[in-house]
This record gives sequence, C-alpha cells and structure tokens, in this order.
Amino acid sequence: MSNFDVFISYSHKDKDLGDAICHYLESDSIKCWMAPRDIVPGEKWAKSIAGAIPKAKVLLLVFSSHSNVSDQVLREVELAISNGKIIVPVRVEDIKPTGEMEYYLSTVHWIEIIGTESDSKLKQLSRVVQDILESGARPNEDIKINSGRRKRHRLRTILIIILAAAALGTALYFFRDSLLGASPDESQEPVATDKAASAPTPEPTSAPTPEPTALIDPNISPDTVINIPDFYLRSAIMQTLEMQGQSVNGSITAGDMLNLERLRLVSAEEYEKEYKGSDADDGSIIAVNNDINSLEGLQYAQNLKELWVGSLGIKDISPLSQIGRLETLDLSNNLIEDISPLAYNTNLISVWLFGNDIKDIEPLAALYKAENVGLDGHNLMSVSTLLDMPNLKRLYVIEMGSSEAKKVLEITQLEYLYIVNSSIDDLSPLLDFENLEELHIDNIQYQNNIETIGLLRDAGCEVIVE
Repeated sequence: MSNFDVFISYSHKDKDLGDAICHYLESDSIKCWMAPRDIVPGEKWAKSIAGAIPKAKVLLLVFSSHSNVSDQVLREVELAISNGKIIVPVRVEDIKPTGEMEYYLSTVHWIEIIGTESDSKLKQLSRVVQDILESGARPNEDIKINSGRRKRHRLRTILIIILAAAALGTALYFFRDSLLGASPDESQEPVATDKAASAPTPEPTSAPTPEPTALIDPNISPDTVINIPDFYLRSAIMQTLEMQGQSVNGSITAGDMLNLERLRLVSAEEYEKEYKGSDADDGSIIAVNNDINSLEGLQYAQNLKELWVGSLGIKDISPLSQIGRLETLDLSNNLIEDISPLAYNTNLISVWLFGNDIKDIEPLAALYKAENVGLDGHNLMSVSTLLDMPNLKRLYVIEMGSSEAKKVLEITQLEYLYIVNSSIDDLSPLLDFENLEELHIDNIQYQNNIETIGLLRDAGCEVIVE
C-alpha cells in the first residue's frame, strides 16, 4: 500500500485488537498501514517498516503490557519520532509505560479503550485521527476534537469484532504449542524472506476461491521450531535446505521453512527407474528410502512453489491447503483418495495426480489458473469438472471409460492431449480443436481413426502413437 495516513504499531500478542482498530478506522475512510497485511511479499520485515513509517502522518500505538516491553514496537516509536510523526497511543490495558517507552510517551496525549466505554472511546479515537489529518497538527501540539463531526457507522459491529478477535487470539495463543510442537517465541517480528514473490493474483474467471479452514499465525518468530513428525520428511527438508545453501542447525525453524521454494521427493525405487541420469535429475531430487506417513509441518513452507511427493505412500494432503503459492504439484503414485485440500491452492498451474485412488475431482474446479493436469481415469465418477477449467491447455489421461472419454473431447481449448488405454471410438471431435498441437494415442484408437488422424496432421497437429 503506497497511499495511507496512519501506521499502526502493535505487539504481535495484540494483533487481534490492532486488526479491529484498523478495521474501525478504515471504515471511517482513514487509510492505515499495518504489518503483516501491507508487507510487500518477499520484502524484509525491517525494510518495509522503515519505508512505511516516514510516509505516514500518524503512528497509532496499541499500548499494552506486551507492546511496553517489545523492542520492535520501541524501534517503531523511535523511528516515528525521529521522522517528526505524531504519536497517538491507544491504551488497551490499565498500565503505565516504563523504561524507554515512558521517556518517549511522557508528553503525548492518550486515548484509552478499556472497559465498558470502548464504544465512545473508539469514536474519540477516530475523531482525533481525523482532526490531526485535517488540521495538519505537528508533534506535541494540542489537538482539539471536533465534537460536531458526523456520527460513525458500524460501531457495534466493530466492538463485536474486537471481542470475537480477542477470544480467537487467546485461543490461538494457548493452542499454538500443539500446532507447532514448540513454545512460541517472544519476538515481535513476523517471518519474512528476501525472496521475491509472484505477481498479484488476478480475480478468478471460474470457481471462487474458498476460505482456508485454518490459519498459520503470521507473527511466528523465524526462530520458532516447527514440529515435523515424520522423520523422512524432516530429513528430506533439511537435505533440500542444505543443497540451497541454507545452514540448518539441528531443528527446522519457521524461518527455514520460508526459505523452501522447491521440494522434490520421490521414492528411491522411482528415482532409479525414472529420474536417475535424466534431464530432470539436476541434483534437486531427493530419493527417499521409506514411505512418508504425514505431511504435517509442510504447511509452514508458505513460499513453496514446486512440490513433488512421488510414490511415497501419502494418504492425507490436508497440510497442502495452507500453501497458497504452490504452482507445480506432483502427487503421483500415492494412496490419495481425497483431493479437497487442493481447492485452496488456486495458484496451481500444473497438477499431476497419476496412480492414486481418486474418484471425485470436483475440487479441481477451483484451480482457475491450472494449465496442465494429469490423472488416471479408471476410478473417476465424472470428468465434467475439467470442462470448468478455463485455462486448461495440456491434459494427460490414462484408462478412461468411453462416456467420460467423450467428455474430454469437449475441452476444445486444449493444445496437448495424451489419452491412452481409454475407450474412444471416434476422434473426429478433435477436428474442432483450433489450438491442438500434439496428440498422444494408443494403437487401438489409431486403427479406428486413421482418416481423422490424417486430417489432424494436415492441420499441423503432431500425432504420436504409443
């Protein structure tokens, strides 16, 4: 966000209150900057903070027992003062500032949002900020409140948000140990990386993106140890990080997980048969000697863009629903039946699902960016979902019945079609595929469709017979 007036400073333990106050101010057309919401993806946390505070007119401090002792919040206050910004402390607990915080806040005006009068205090807060912005007041200058300002809307809604958010934040804080398998770090700074992120996601042209079923705490310290129960998954992640030049000292941390952008895991047997010595064997593939029983912990790899987990006995892929930046996913030859978590991976471009026990592929309808899909057709209840994927260009299908195979021939935007061991008597619908560049079929289909295949070749389509 480049156009804003208020920088909101808070301890990560008060994020629920900070979010609610931010929402209230923005409902009154006061534009705010708040981390991690407005951190540019891939930019360092400190760099974003240092760039945002000088651009703000006001630093609004959510003051509590947590922010009073937070080094990060103190640095933000110091930077605001050094840049001549007005500080508006909002006291959310009945405590006084101590130490260096007392020094910086001793001469500024306070607003309290404590107890049953939060309604009127939020009104006052909004009026104060509005008056500062409209009057161009300077630091330490008395601020007069215009009591005649219009009434604010949605006040009770915001108070409900504050209470609900506080309850949610408390629940998340107390359950965080079980989620991470480690005690939360007291550091203020949320995790961030140097890696540049992909361009902003466009609006979907097909199915809407569902909301995640769970949240990864954006304020987890980079030093927090992540619980990865499966030994072989943990070992493979450590090996991958080391190949990337990342030093891992014993345990894998949240910061380590954010450095993962590519993770390629296949069984040792598959590596020997399919990849060893091939063009794909660029040193990034990890040959795993045993099945991986759980992907738990992988959800913290928030910057992961490419994931292979091939022939490793995977059944549950629910942790993948948290990895929103995945672009390439290969889950071939596992024991997967339920792919509903993939509905949350709306940035996926390539999805390979061969060799699983999948019957329902409806979750793929949410993948409006997907261009490449590969799957087995023998267990599928229906392939109609593929017709709802507007950007699908390359389709690989093995073993499909005649009725479902005919539906595949309705996906006229395809550029590449690999369909073998499937019951298709008539390939003539492919003559309506204006963009078809390559067709892979087997001998049975070839014998029954020699004329159609000749016309396709005349039109410039490469036909390859398996």
